[in-house]
Formats: sequence, C-alpha cells, structure tokens
Amino acid sequence: MDEGPKAITGFGVHEKVLEMYRGDGNELVADIPAGEGALALALFNRGMRKVISGEIDADLFKPKGRLPLVKLDLRDPLPFREGSLDALFCIEAIEHMENPYHFMRELARVLKPGGRLYLSTPNIMSTNARSKFFSVGYLPHFKVLMVVRE
Repeated sequence: MDEGPKAITGFGVHEKVLEMYRGDGNELVADIPAGEGALALALFNRGMRKVISGEIDADLFKPKGRLPLVKLDLRDPLPFREGSLDALFCIEAIEHMENPYHFMRELARVLKPGGRLYLSTPNIMSTNARSKFFSVGYLPHFKVLMVVRE
C-alpha cells in the first residue's frame, strides 16, 4: 500500500501555510525543497494546477508522475527564469542551507515583482525547544547529527 507524502515539518506548519496562501489556481508556484512532496500535493489538491517541486533527492519525492519535479541543488542557481514565479514556498529548510544568503538572492531573482514568498524555520527559542535541548541535548524536529563513539 502506497502511503502519501508526509510533511517533514513541525506539527501544523503546512496547515498554517495553506491557510495563509490565497492563490487563484492559475499562479505558477514552486515548493523547494519539496521533501516527500506533501505541501506541493496539498496545493495541487486545493486547485493549484501550476505547482513545481524542487528536490535534490528525487527518490524522496512521492507524487512522481502526478506533479512535475525538478532535481536541484540549492547551492546552485535555481533553474527558473528571472521573475517567473508568482509564489514560492520554502518550509523549514533554510536553516539547513550552506549559504542562505545565496539562496535568498535566488528567491528574489525568480519571484515576479509582487510575488509572495512563504518561508519558515523552526523556532529554536521556544520553551518546548529549550526544554528538549536541556533534557536530551538536541532540538525538536532535528535528528541527532553526530554519534559519539567511545
């Protein structure tokens, strides 16, 4: 049984983004990085017919064949024309990027004048995040990145 794509975000993040977005169905939008494709598929299911997903790991993306996927590396220039996107979604990813300044310049380049950017990052200063870090040594929504060997 094929399970649909899962959000690789904190609880309720995609729902809040979808609540904020007011597209007309004819806008060209991109979800990068798309992860498993949960947000892109949700946008499509809400009537957005021009959704492009971008992801470095094409095997991770689940709605293959239903939605277009562009394989991309966010260290490189984005493969979109200047001023071509009406909206761009970057949900809980910028904190993982090697060069977020380059990425932000690329987002500004590919968005149309007046285009909308939906960007989120986990709140590591919340009470929940601080208590988790204090008790176990890492932040919620972040896997342990290093294994200590004795």
